[in-house]
Amino acid sequence: MNYNLKQMDLKGKKVLITGGGSGLGQDAVRQFTNLGAQVIICGRSPIKLQHVKDVFPATQIIRCDVTDEKELKDLKEQIETFGDIDILYNNAGAKYNSETTGYGKIDIFNSAALEVETNYLAIIRLNEMFIPILEKSQEPVIINTSSALAYLPAGRMPTYSASKAALHSYTIALRLQLQREQSKIKVYELMPPWWIRLSIQLPM
Repeated sequence: MNYNLKQMDLKGKKVLITGGGSGLGQDAVRQFTNLGAQVIICGRSPIKLQHVKDVFPATQIIRCDVTDEKELKDLKEQIETFGDIDILYNNAGAKYNSETTGYGKIDIFNSAALEVETNYLAIIRLNEMFIPILEKSQEPVIINTSSALAYLPAGRMPTYSASKAALHSYTIALRLQLQREQSKIKVYELMPPWWIRLSIQLPM
């Protein structure tokens, strides 16, 4: 999918962006808003969410940890009060620099568990929760933020790379399954280059 989003007609579309308080999610708020979409963001930090709302006052904000199943159910209930959504942008992610056991400065197992829970399992939960809602839209879309590390793992981020590889495979399989079921939902995988990640900073 083209990162500038200009290939899609977004005017009036309702978009939910997870991890919308910083980085790529923050920049996506700017792009979606500039293209006429109604944006809802969620994230763990109320301060970061409010900072985005201060810049884009029309943005709806919801505090939510995507790794917490109860909070996801609460998120779904709140979204339904807004009148459903057209686009689910799974952008929330976790990344830790770690090396093989015995050499890293952090516990690689614990960091791996957090990365897999955030970067992979949470996205499955979100999609399963919101697919019935998305089906109500005329042009429903799911966007999963992946990484080129799914193809070429980084030595200092082995478990992060693995979590993105899992997401990459899942995204392809989800797309194929929805196509087989003749669903209207389009599934995109976003793999932003490293220089975009480095360049995205406030102010926007």
